[in-house]
Amino acid sequence: MIRRFLILSAVALFLFCVGMWRLSDGFSVAKMSDPLPFDVRWEVESPSSFQVRLLLSQPFYYMGKGSQSYVFESADKQYVLKFFRLSRYRLPAFQEALPLPPFLAAIQNKRIDEKRLKQEKLFSSCKLAFNELKEECGLVYLHLNKTTHLTQEVTLYDNLKRPHKIQIDQYAFMIQRRGEQVYSYLGRLINEGKTDEVQKAVRSLSSLLDRRAEKGIADGDAEIHKNAGFLNGKALFIDVGQFRKEEVTEDRERVMRKLHLWLESKEVNLPLPSHVVGRHHA
Repeated sequence: MIRRFLILSAVALFLFCVGMWRLSDGFSVAKMSDPLPFDVRWEVESPSSFQVRLLLSQPFYYMGKGSQSYVFESADKQYVLKFFRLSRYRLPAFQEALPLPPFLAAIQNKRIDEKRLKQEKLFSSCKLAFNELKEECGLVYLHLNKTTHLTQEVTLYDNLKRPHKIQIDQYAFMIQRRGEQVYSYLGRLINEGKTDEVQKAVRSLSSLLDRRAEKGIADGDAEIHKNAGFLNGKALFIDVGQFRKEEVTEDRERVMRKLHLWLESKEVNLPLPSHVVGRHHA
């Protein structure tokens, strides 16, 4: 009887933990923690600490997660606070501490190097965006090294509305102006019958892609319906995690044509830009 009770209790506890993990969307403060030492490569020129502390004085509420970050919305709904999911870029501490034979240690070291390289590419992309595409990305602040000057306690509410108070100096994060994703914004305009505003938005999006290309910045994930959005009718990049400085070779025309096909599915027919039409009929 006792054995059965213990088994049932263990199963119930396991199911409870799984349920809580799903309800919390897998978020935990520990997954944002950064064990890395200071690295001068990730330093950027930032606004005054006073401005940043003032912005961070309000609570932030969980919005969701991407492959690279947890996203929180400010109480005034004007900003998003993104914390990098740094646990994805390291092995569990117990795994690194395990004594391994040479051939397994070599495999593990290779995995560690691969994860480190991915994290460096992410930070490099964010720094590039902050330095050269700040306006196009709505970036307000970038913090990739631990510091001591902010001295700000920030309250985060997770998906279960549980508060987490953190010392913001100790975390890698960015602050962006809050944009509305492409399909959501355009869909709302379509439902309101604002076809002229839709056309302006599409032109703004096309111009945004042009400005990035003119600066010689490529995007490893140029899917605008996921990675771009609008703020006050102006297009901006929401995802800044896969930028790199190199010749832009992605098929910009394909990206814009995909958007026009989506608009056509909503019974909105807009003329394609002339350079896209030319390639389409070539």
